[in-house]
Amino acid sequence: MLPGYRAVNEARRAALPRIGPRIVAFIALLTLLQVAILFPILPSRLHAREGDIASQSIRAPREFSYNSDVLRRQLQDQAVRSVPESFSYDVNVKNDQIAKLSDLINRIAGARNDTSLSRAQLIDALNGKGALLSPEQRSSIAGFTSDEWRQTTGEATRLLGSVLEDGFVSTELTARLASVPNRVSAGMPAAQGDVAAALVRGFIVPTEKIDSAATQRNQDQASASVPPQRQTFARNQVIVRDGDVIDAFKREALQNAGLLTVRLRYNDLGAVALLGLIASCALAAFLSTFRADVLRSTSRFILL
Repeated sequence: MLPGYRAVNEARRAALPRIGPRIVAFIALLTLLQVAILFPILPSRLHAREGDIASQSIRAPREFSYNSDVLRRQLQDQAVRSVPESFSYDVNVKNDQIAKLSDLINRIAGARNDTSLSRAQLIDALNGKGALLSPEQRSSIAGFTSDEWRQTTGEATRLLGSVLEDGFVSTELTARLASVPNRVSAGMPAAQGDVAAALVRGFIVPTEKIDSAATQRNQDQASASVPPQRQTFARNQVIVRDGDVIDAFKREALQNAGLLTVRLRYNDLGAVALLGLIASCALAAFLSTFRADVLRSTSRFILL
């Protein structure tokens, strides 16, 4: 071996221990730098929002099961909408309406007791007392004796109390009004019964009102009765098909499959680290063989 070549090799071997730590540091730092640069660009999750259209079919990466909150809420909403409104009997309606009827009777009695009015004037005066009375009914009232009028008003009060005794809602009002003539006491003269029915007709109103608290309780019970909705996907089962619109249910399935969650995939990380290590070792070997002066120089090493 030539003396000059031997001397160069001995010089290189003598220099290696001095640059060895720098080579190791160079490889480590370059590998970490490449991992930091390459890892963020690796796909780690899907980006899917409700209303998006899937550009490809998405399959389950594994078998998984979950309780679907979206499906349960939909069924709960359907159950709540199917609950009819609750009504309760208003005990004040009957007393209030009978009191209003009593006021009407007193106004009519006042007109009947007005001795300054002729029969024709009394008939006209009865037209504005608050009851929808036909001319024949006003004429009958004007011609009633005191006993007949007392019997008629008593029957009217009884009739109204009878109709309002039971609970009914607005949809049943027409039927209740139609039942009034049939409720007139047997033996009551036709004219008096007709006037009694006319007097109460304007005071018949629904006796039941919406019970919001009871309705809410029933809706809550209907909602709570919906059981958990268990959903299961087999491995490789299609969750979203190409072209499907991603709705709340599909997005929930993707979420539970872990496809919308940022995940650290160790196999990808290992692949990136290995690639970086190979590249770093190759560059370090090149520099130590052909440009060892770069590794020896502290300033060049830092710049590198």
